[in-house]
Amino acid sequence: MKKRILSIFLALGMMIATSVSVNAETDYSYLDDMTINELKALDEEIHKRIPIQTSDTEETEIPEETEVLSYDDILKEAEKQDLETMMTKRYNNTVEAEQEYLGNIYTVVGVVSSIYNSYMNIEPIGRDIMGFFSVYFVNKEDYIGLEPGKVICVAGRIDNISPASLDMKNAYLIDNN
Repeated sequence: MKKRILSIFLALGMMIATSVSVNAETDYSYLDDMTINELKALDEEIHKRIPIQTSDTEETEIPEETEVLSYDDILKEAEKQDLETMMTKRYNNTVEAEQEYLGNIYTVVGVVSSIYNSYMNIEPIGRDIMGFFSVYFVNKEDYIGLEPGKVICVAGRIDNISPASLDMKNAYLIDNN
């Protein structure tokens, strides 16, 4: 019982921390003159240029030590996924999100929201959804030239899902229009 109460308080604390750090209304004026529809068309165009094989997703358990896959291996296994759909599912039901996404390899298109020393956060184009989609690049060079507001396409494995975030590790930058 004490563990259950502690986990509820921990989840509540993360929700409060997330709601304080993410504005309910995001200012997309930094996206220049492009409209949201143009950005969504760009999303589709970027995914068309990526040689990805789509297949049915199998349930996968993440081993303690996951091997780092090469760029080619990631592209070979990656499945196109809509970032907004993934984040909405994570926000609405973390357990279902874990069952569907954890351990699978995807490509997603999003807008860079922040860049840190070892990872960055992206968000869906034109939408502000509670929480974070954190990307951990294999090659630190992939961070060079990126800045908040830039639309990018990344591919990698979903290695962690929590009430506050989806984490894509073993990731590579695919396109940065």
